[in-house]
Formats: sequence, C-alpha cells, structure tokens
Amino acid sequence: MKNYIKPKKGNIMNNSNNIHRYSSFSKAFSSIAFLLISSYSYSQTYTDYYFTPTTGGNATLNLAENYTVGSPDGGVASEIPGHNTNVFISANADGYTANTNYYNFSAHNVTFKVGDAGTGAGGAWFLLTENNTASITGDFLFSARNAAGWSQFESGVKVLTNSNFSVTGDFIIENNNIADADNAGFKFAFKHHSTDHTNGTVFIGGNLLFRSVNKGTNWPTERIEFITKVTYFSVNGYVDLTQPIVRGSKNNLIWDLKGSGDSGLGDIGNIQIGGLRGDGALKLSKENSTVNMEFRNSQNYEWAGTLSMIDASRLNITMYANESNAKQTLRFGAGSEDLDLAKDDPLKNSTRHTPDSVTVENGILEMNTSGNVCGALAVIGPDAAFGATGISSGYEDGTISFASVNWSSGGFIFDIIPNIASGDVINAVVVDGVENSGTITVADGASDLKMTFNLSAEDLQQFLFDEGLESYESTIMTWETSSNLGDYLDDIQILSDNGVNVDLSISGNSLVATFTVPEPHETAALIGAIALFAVLARRRMRR
Repeated sequence: MKNYIKPKKGNIMNNSNNIHRYSSFSKAFSSIAFLLISSYSYSQTYTDYYFTPTTGGNATLNLAENYTVGSPDGGVASEIPGHNTNVFISANADGYTANTNYYNFSAHNVTFKVGDAGTGAGGAWFLLTENNTASITGDFLFSARNAAGWSQFESGVKVLTNSNFSVTGDFIIENNNIADADNAGFKFAFKHHSTDHTNGTVFIGGNLLFRSVNKGTNWPTERIEFITKVTYFSVNGYVDLTQPIVRGSKNNLIWDLKGSGDSGLGDIGNIQIGGLRGDGALKLSKENSTVNMEFRNSQNYEWAGTLSMIDASRLNITMYANESNAKQTLRFGAGSEDLDLAKDDPLKNSTRHTPDSVTVENGILEMNTSGNVCGALAVIGPDAAFGATGISSGYEDGTISFASVNWSSGGFIFDIIPNIASGDVINAVVVDGVENSGTITVADGASDLKMTFNLSAEDLQQFLFDEGLESYESTIMTWETSSNLGDYLDDIQILSDNGVNVDLSISGNSLVATFTVPEPHETAALIGAIALFAVLARRRMRR
C-alpha cells in the first residue's frame, strides 16, 4: 500500500471539525469561563486599595473599613473593591494570618504578600466562602517570604463548596524568601477549606507562572511546591514548570497534582490546562485518588521532568487540543529522589512513574517514559495523533511501551532515522494483573486511520546509495499477546514526504514499514503526466 501525500512535519490532521464531547468535567469549566467573561472590567482607570484591617479577627475582604485608598496611609475606603480597583493584601509577620472570609469579591489586579516583614512562619489564605465567587479581571500575584528556619509553611487559596475562583489574566506564585535564610521554601495550594467542602473550582484565564526572587545559600530556599486539591482546576493558558533557579540535582519546583488532606469527592481531581512546559517535577501523593488531566492546547508545548506517584492512585491523561495541529510533548523521567522527600514519605520508594491511561481525542501528543510501561493507550479521534519521542529535548525518535493499545480513529506519527538505524517504536507488553495486556487492537468500525512517517526523501535516497540498498525496513509496532492490525493494513492512509514509498507488513509480532524511493524514470513519468494534464486543461479553457 502506497500513498504520496506530503504532510506538515509531525501533523496528520485534516480539516474535519473538532470532536464535540459533553461531560460534567467540560460543563464545569464552561460555566467558569462564562463567569469570567461576564465579569469583564468596564473601566481602564484603576484605584489602588490597600487591605489594612485593624485586627486579625476582622480580616474580611467585604468590609470597606478594612481598606485605605491610594496608599497604606491613605484615607479609609467608602466602598468595597470592584473591577476598577487594584487590591494589595499583606499578611505581616507578627503571628497575623490573613484568613479572608467574605462573600463575592471582585478586583482588577490582586497582590497578596505573606510574611512581608520577613519574620513570620505562619501561612496565610485567600478564603472563599460557600456558593460564592471571586472574580479578578487582571493578574493575581501571590508572594511569600519565609525566614523561619527549616519549616515549610503552606499558604494559598481556599475554595469552599460550590465556590468559584477566577482570574482573567496570569496567576503568579512568587518565592520571595530571604537570600541568606536556611529554610525549605514554601508550599502554595489551591484547596478546599476542610474535608467537608468539595466541588470548588479554580479558573485561570492566562498562564500559571512561578518565580523566585532571591537566590539563597542552600537549594531549598528557592523551592516552591505547588499543590492542587480542588475538584476542578483549569488554566486556559500554559503551566510553566521551568525551574526559576536551578541548584544542584534537586527540583526546586514541584507540582503535586493531588495533595493529601481531602476526602470523599476530594479524592477526584479534574485538571484542565492549555499546555505544560518546563522541567520541574510532578507527583501524586494522595492515596486512593484519581487525577484526570486534560490538555487543551492551542499551541505547541514541551515538558521534560520527573513523575512520582503513590501506589494507590491513578493519573489519566487526555489530549483534547483546541487546535488540531497543536502538540504537547511529555518526557517523563523517573526519580522520586529528586524531590528530597522525608524518610517516611510513602513516595520515597515509589516505583510508579507513568500515567495509568493515555487518550488522544484531538491534536498531537508525543511521549517518552524512560523505559517505564504506561497503562492503556487509546487513539480515538479523526484529528488525533500519538507518537513516541526521545527522552531528551532535541531527540525526536524514541521507544514507548503500553499495557495495551486501542485504535479507532486518527493515527500515529513515526520519526525515522535510517542513517543510525533508529526510529519510533510503540510496544504493547504484558503487565501482571492487567487484563488484555500485550495487545494492539483496531476497533470494529474504525475509520480515518492514518500513519505519518517523518523521513526526508533526500536522506533516504542518500542512505540507500551509501549502503548499496534498494529499501530500508523499520519495526514501528510490536505486541506480546495479539493484534488484528493485519486485517486493517489496506485501510490505513500513509502520509509521507514526497518521493518516499511506504509499505506496511506483519512480521511475527511486529508491524514493519519498508521505505523506498521511486526510480528516476518513475519520477520523470509522474512529472510528465502532470505536465500533460496541465496542457490539456489549458486547451479546454481556450475552447
């Protein structure tokens, strides 16, 4: 089977409409987006409000008397903040904690500083009560300073049952620790107030960013551990896990996808982001929890870092890009030692470093798991594509293994490098205790099956000439148990560089691609046929 369609590199997408999928997960975030849009700021002139409550017990954001206007020493505000105000909140270091209980809250930009005087160890929280909203139409900066020795305090945003916290712009988490202090950084969390509160939502319209202001005398000083414990967490832009300051071999930036502490419905975390980039660490530390992580990319992003998961947990990844040609690259490395965990931490000896399931519905997902086996892979959308990649940035070819592969629509991308006898390989291996493992299955009624091969015709021709060969073979898929791929070879559309012929065949428990280039006379005949067709078409138009 041969086809000579030239695709864009790494893209097997066509012009069909995106898949429409309705779920409680999508509906939840749609409602948050509506809330965000409806709260658009109507004024471009902003008044600075400073949150200066007289007592800690009166630290509520819905009282005008707790604000001064223009400066910390300005006059007392006559009304609570709105979308025409920039709000500055300081939780100073005298034992004071700014637990901000309030009803609906709105502002343009918000700056929330913890331990501003540089001596406090206690955390501070932006607290949203039940069934209420916080709408910030600009950016939100959360800055923390820890000078309390080796303690690692936790601060952040608490959302109670059915409350919605939304930021139109970027959310920035800043480590402002004192440079010469020996401490362990700080933790920032989006969480429920207690185990009794669930279904809170957090929506960020821009990007989620991290930064460290000062370089300390030891590596943990700049450490930021970001924790998501809420039921629904969404970032419309990208999450940037690029480590702000790199010291030694330890990760200074960690995202705990589901931190411990919540129970009941809190055991399920739904995360939706527009992309992930950088090199920090991911972990999942909540036992018996499930995190559903959905990528809604509109652009290409790449992340390469470590993943460590508690044994009794699940991480399910779905690629459902907003743009069909958008790509997310994930390079999962193993190494809980990079997290500098306590000796009794259950993650200390974790051997789980891969997702439990991977589903591609729209867009392009490329992955490498450092030799660790993933759970089930499903490619199910006409504009969906999956491909292996290298463990390091700049290396496109790689091998990845799954317990099973299920294919109903869309396809796969393979990077082929004949000069080093290398290329992408997707394996299905037997995993103890996993039903139907070691299988590659094409679903009944499968349609729009595609395979893209990134191999330059010039490179292939030069390789064949140098080696004195007429063709080059590369194993692209293997399975340990069974596969019905052989029944569907004629249904697969082959996308390749112009001039590269691709034949697919079954050899034992492998799918093999054979690459050739046309003979010169074949190419000349093809060019002549195209020229003749053009001449005849012009003659018809004259007549």
